Amino acid sequence: PELGYWQVQIRAIRIGSTELPLCQRSTCRAVLDTGTSHLGAPRKQLSELMQHLTVPTQPGAADCRLSSGPVVTLELQNITLTLRPEDYMQQEPFMRRGSLAGTQRPVCRPALMPVNYEAPLGPNLFILGEPLLRRYYTVYDWDTQKVGFGLAQSAPAANKAQAHAPPDEEEVVLLLQVSLTLAPMPSPILGAGGPAGLPL
Repeated sequence: PELGYWQVQIRAIRIGSTELPLCQRSTCRAVLDTGTSHLGAPRKQLSELMQHLTVPTQPGAADCRLSSGPVVTLELQNITLTLRPEDYMQQEPFMRRGSLAGTQRPVCRPALMPVNYEAPLGPNLFILGEPLLRRYYTVYDWDTQKVGFGLAQSAPAANKAQAHAPPDEEEVVLLLQVSLTLAPMPSPILGAGGPAGLPL
């Protein structure tokens, strides 16, 4: 976790079959962040990514995660990760100004946010937040300074159409995230009557 973050090097980014030139010209890195609900992209490339990934809503579809769109491929050093529209799309449609004055049309947009870091973290820094970390189970190995990825079990995309419906009591699952800080315990204090603390 150099510079305080778990990082991976991105060798290539493809949207569908098109490789973006950004990571061809210089090194791209990504920070894995469980506390970020979106994917982060360098501010200068954000509009290009939004243009590639924004799609019209499908008739009668209220959940953009069920929309058709390109697959995003992240080629890392030893593994290739993919994100589907159901992974990276925001759920609610966005009303975009239409071609005629005073008109609007609904579109589906990706959960992207701008990242504006200078060196040494930036400038070509991506943040891999919840959209990727929901799709992939990640393991962090402190001793070898490596991150492992495994495809997580998830419900079929068709079932997500009912995600906003109240679940049955038997289907309720609570997921808790607990953060722990490890600190050394104070040494036992020796007094006249013996140790006042407990042995470690």
